[in-house]
Amino acid sequence: MENKKILNYFFIIALITFFIVSLDGLYEFIYGQNILNNKAFPGRIAGLFGDEWVIGSFLSRILPIMICLYLINQNKYNNFFKLFFIITIILSIVTISLSGERAALIFLIISILLYLVLFLKNYFSQYKIFAIVLILFLLAILSSPFMIENSKDRIFNSMEVHTSLDFNKNHYLAYYNSAYEMFLNKPILGHGPKSFRLKCDDFKNYDIGCNMHPHNTYLQLLSETGFLGFIFIFSFFIYISINLLKILFKKDINNYDLCKFSILISIFINTFPFIPSGSFFNNWISVIYFLPLSFYLYLIENKKYMMKEL
Repeated sequence: MENKKILNYFFIIALITFFIVSLDGLYEFIYGQNILNNKAFPGRIAGLFGDEWVIGSFLSRILPIMICLYLINQNKYNNFFKLFFIITIILSIVTISLSGERAALIFLIISILLYLVLFLKNYFSQYKIFAIVLILFLLAILSSPFMIENSKDRIFNSMEVHTSLDFNKNHYLAYYNSAYEMFLNKPILGHGPKSFRLKCDDFKNYDIGCNMHPHNTYLQLLSETGFLGFIFIFSFFIYISINLLKILFKKDINNYDLCKFSILISIFINTFPFIPSGSFFNNWISVIYFLPLSFYLYLIENKKYMMKEL
């Protein structure tokens, strides 16, 4: 099937990219700057993304897609390639943990927890020792940022401010308030895409209530596209959540289910409403949002064929 070949080529290129990005990020963490002399402040990693500092977000959002793509063609890969895949996944998990991006770390934890629940429910009785070793290994990786001073400082830096309910201290709450006020002004259609940065001054109730976007996808949609734009994405999030739960509670799962589950995880963390996010209309974020959606539609459209192949 021609599409499967395209998926395989895409996966190989993506895997090499993942390996290079992760390795470069770890190099920067160790030596203070990456191979292109990019660097962030202590506790953060810039990597090959220059001044964007989104390496953790990039890796954490794409990681579940990589697992699905591997499953599609796993029978064609030799042991060396499989080992390279495992090493790359481990490197990416470590890089995400050390990136200093709180949202990326939460995305990683959500993904790992969902995989663990599925794995333990279906395979724990068969692979008890492996499951215990895997859990301990993942705990060691996820706890590593809390053991390293710069990473720990970054994760907990300004935590009191970010969790404060005082709108004059917590800039996220101030952004949310401005977005909400914009929504109340035009609740049906909103003020237009990317309008928050232009109009938030007219609606802010606090000095820190303005930015390029409100740092929450759903509040951005409410303020810029109104209820009509919001309900479309929120309904999709509910749909994805229900399908995740269906696979989690399914008695017997196969590789097709696992592949589909991985894509659903990617979409789920992209649309998760309770974590600060980038602008919904930002170019690279849009690519990240729609990439897993395209794979999901492919899996649904070719279910019978994929069930046989996987």
